[in-house]
Amino acid sequence: MKKFFVILLAAMVAATGGLLVYGAILGPAETYVPMKDGLLEAPPADIYRAGKTPYEVSSLLVNNATPNQIADAIINVGYNALQVKRYYFICRVDSLAGNKYFCSDYYRMLQEGQDFFYQALAYAAGFNSGNRRACIGSDRLDVTTTSVSYDRATKTFDAVFGEPDKREGEGKPYNYYPDRAEVLFNLPIAVSDASGQVVDYSVMENCAFTVTAPNNSTAPYYTLELNLNADSVNANSETLRVLSETTSDGKMKNIRVSELKFVFTIWPCGVFRSIDVTSAFSTTISGKSANATLTRAYQFSYTPSACSIINQIQNVGWEKYCNQSFLNAIAEREASWTAAK
Repeated sequence: MKKFFVILLAAMVAATGGLLVYGAILGPAETYVPMKDGLLEAPPADIYRAGKTPYEVSSLLVNNATPNQIADAIINVGYNALQVKRYYFICRVDSLAGNKYFCSDYYRMLQEGQDFFYQALAYAAGFNSGNRRACIGSDRLDVTTTSVSYDRATKTFDAVFGEPDKREGEGKPYNYYPDRAEVLFNLPIAVSDASGQVVDYSVMENCAFTVTAPNNSTAPYYTLELNLNADSVNANSETLRVLSETTSDGKMKNIRVSELKFVFTIWPCGVFRSIDVTSAFSTTISGKSANATLTRAYQFSYTPSACSIINQIQNVGWEKYCNQSFLNAIAEREASWTAAK
């Protein structure tokens, strides 16, 4: 599930009837453009699922907060993503290691804490890959490909995915990091041990941060700028491990961070609007030393049109592999989510 600079994280009713139309052949490469419905737009007032209470955020996002409170705010926003009815985000990752350029585009949506869809495309100095998955109830559709090309001038990917595999009974509710909300979106910051049970705020020591409160006329959201202290990061083995896991599938060793900055924009209801991460470090990969820079840029949407598995399947052309009974079952399931209060 891990592909280059991302960990692709990724639902209860089994779809009725035959799931796929088999025997499809690979078609020509297609340029994939993520859906952009509702990106950076304010979420609806009823964003949270029935019976779910959001974790506190606003009282922690103040300029006289302690570093630990700022860390708690980030964690709580991460947990809130598992309390909402739906969300969708796109993420762009760019990295330069030595003289080699790497990048990845990925996006993911979650519906009622259950069903999800994601796609990732990675360019890595000629060894390119793609991964796409949907979990709907107890069924999973999954496909990978190495037929991926990238145009650096237009910053677009082309790929041939072909027919997905059907995996019955392998759909899973989305909650892979119940105790590690700070890494829910692959954020390279850890305030606990690997188990998530022992709190450790040491990575926040000597950090610098500013909080800008919402301004309804210009920017109706919080802006949190956080600059971690390099010595504190380098002394925090769990943050270095998370950085390696989320950028290289754990292959980076001997990491020494010189810069690790975050800019979060957060809606007053306690969910992310955007995240920008900038990091610079030296490392060793496969015995070779290199200096590297890496950026991640996330944008979030909470609009039903983007947070629809049917719409996502149609956006990437997967409906030609699915029979109508399966598509009808998804539509009914999505309608039940929308009607639920």
